[in-house]
Amino acid sequence: LGNVHGGLLQHELVPVLKAARAAGASVVPVDRPRTATRSRTAQRLWHPKLIQGLLNFGAYSLRRQRDLSMQAVPGDADELRRELERQCPAAHDVLIDERGFYLAHQVSCSALPGVEAVVVCSAPLCDHLVSELKRMRSAESPHTGANQLLRL
Repeated sequence: LGNVHGGLLQHELVPVLKAARAAGASVVPVDRPRTATRSRTAQRLWHPKLIQGLLNFGAYSLRRQRDLSMQAVPGDADELRRELERQCPAAHDVLIDERGFYLAHQVSCSALPGVEAVVVCSAPLCDHLVSELKRMRSAESPHTGANQLLRL
């Protein structure tokens, strides 16, 4: 799940914190707790066929990492996201759709009006997060996002 889930590891966050401090900025973690993502994944993937799809995707992802010698190619993230959706739609719902919505809501709530914000996320999640942020910005009611989160 860690390979699929994405996110920054603690040692990867140190340079970000140092750069923010040097620029007089702050860092606000907005991802949902890893335990919540694991719990939602377990709830959605209770059937062995669904687990098999996630394991197949994990094997595919690891093979790609090994075969591409760690060189990122434009379009890789979207291809990985599509492959996750194809092999395990339930995991895609949790790891991309729900998590993207949660992140967008947290960013919308945390960002200060008129202040520039930078969001760092895993590449497979990026496009979905951007579209969710645009959708939330154009939503009529500020409570729309909160009501949707209650249903997750």
